[in-house]
Amino acid sequence: MTGTDSRPARSRPARSRPARPDRPGADTDTLAELEEERAFLLRSLADLEAEHDAGDLDDADYQALKDGYTTRAASVLRALDAGRAPGTLAPPRRWSRTLAVSAAVVALAVGLGFLVAASPATASRGRPPPVASRRA
Repeated sequence: MTGTDSRPARSRPARSRPARPDRPGADTDTLAELEEERAFLLRSLADLEAEHDAGDLDDADYQALKDGYTTRAASVLRALDAGRAPGTLAPPRRWSRTLAVSAAVVALAVGLGFLVAASPATASRGRPPPVASRRA
């Protein structure tokens, strides 16, 4: 609240400090939490701006809240950058291995197709059924 303002001060949800990765290559849970925190802070900054523009917040409250959110957002962004340091990303895909596995799967499928086609149960399907002779 400010001097003669009778409106109650708006409170923001209290959030804990962002988890910081202790090592390069932080686990995906930590990175996901940091991404959620970043999204929350960016939404909060946009909401804060809208409330200030609508006249719901005076300049002093706006500046104090904006500074806090900006500081926290910068901290989260630094932590995200540290968690995505070079060398912590997944190793590049080995296309030769992918191609070899794909070729093996195709060869297996073709081989099984020929095996099924040559089996006695399916071999008789191409022939006409035997004609039963009628005795008169």
